[in-house]
Amino acid sequence: ELEAQETEKTALFTDKVAREKPEKPNHNENHLCKTFLLPRWKKFWSAPVSVFFGNVILYFAFLILFAYVLLADFQKPPPEGPSVSEIILYFWVFTLVLEEIRQSFFTDEDINIVKKFQQYVEDNWNKCDMVAIILFIVAVTCRMMESTYEAG
Repeated sequence: ELEAQETEKTALFTDKVAREKPEKPNHNENHLCKTFLLPRWKKFWSAPVSVFFGNVILYFAFLILFAYVLLADFQKPPPEGPSVSEIILYFWVFTLVLEEIRQSFFTDEDINIVKKFQQYVEDNWNKCDMVAIILFIVAVTCRMMESTYEAG
């Protein structure tokens, strides 16, 4: 009988402690995410192959948006236009311009700005980028004026 009372007290005591003591949340999942998944995610997206495929996919998305704006969503000059998709396209081209500026002027080399720009212009792909950006700016300028809108 004494042994039964001890067993009953132990069962009641542990049950009471378990009810009084709240369980701590499991931080293993959060810890796993911080120590394992995030560094691997960063390594994946900084790998050259992933960067290349990301750029290719986004470039095709840009071309699809550009074609959509030109073929289906081209509205009259302001105040009627531009449409939301056209504004997104303009912002996207603006980010491309910022990337070209970063490539030309913000390099690790410690030379003056004129020399950096000369080195930038020596690359044929950069020349193509500059011509495309200049033509886009000319086209947007002509698009925004009422007199040249109908000519295009």
